[in-house]
Amino acid sequence: MIVASYARTGATKYCINLAKWLNLPFMGELASTYLKKVGGGKAGIKAAIHETGFQPVLHPIDFIEGIQGDKKNIWLVNKSAYLIAPKADLIVLRRDIHAAMMSCCKVVSRVPNTPPQVVIFYAMLMYEEAYGLITYCDGPRNHLHAPIVWFEDLYPDHRQDVTELGEYRDFYHGQIEQWIETSDIEEKIARLWRIKRVD
Repeated sequence: MIVASYARTGATKYCINLAKWLNLPFMGELASTYLKKVGGGKAGIKAAIHETGFQPVLHPIDFIEGIQGDKKNIWLVNKSAYLIAPKADLIVLRRDIHAAMMSCCKVVSRVPNTPPQVVIFYAMLMYEEAYGLITYCDGPRNHLHAPIVWFEDLYPDHRQDVTELGEYRDFYHGQIEQWIETSDIEEKIARLWRIKRVD
């Protein structure tokens, strides 16, 4: 089972819960970063800074099976998810893109000694990933077969806390607002919220 998303949508936590509900193993993110010979340390970094503390190192065979559409396990794809979205069983989006990006800044800034320029660079990459998946979902109405699950429905009581961003909070906020205001991402999200919302 493939769950397509982008970072900071609550999809990792959702997949952990989905694994319990469906009695299927959650394999983590389907990304080459976490392959056994490549990203052992990187899997540890996600496990150290992510709220769930979850990301296993992937065996190459499992990785290949995940790409081929493995149905016996749950896989989260949140890097270039628009490329695998046609095969996805579920898509997780977040209506408040600004909050998702500020959350990205918050998580990246947890890595010790990370300069603010690096933090905002990762937020920009997350924005590009989000824009790609949202554009795919907002395309012709007959191409999207996977239901969309919304962060706001999964976590209705969530309140964004960015106090740990400290002195750089306004810098991040300004950069993010500039990206959002110069694109049509909010219009696309609004259409999806109205048309494809799954309760």
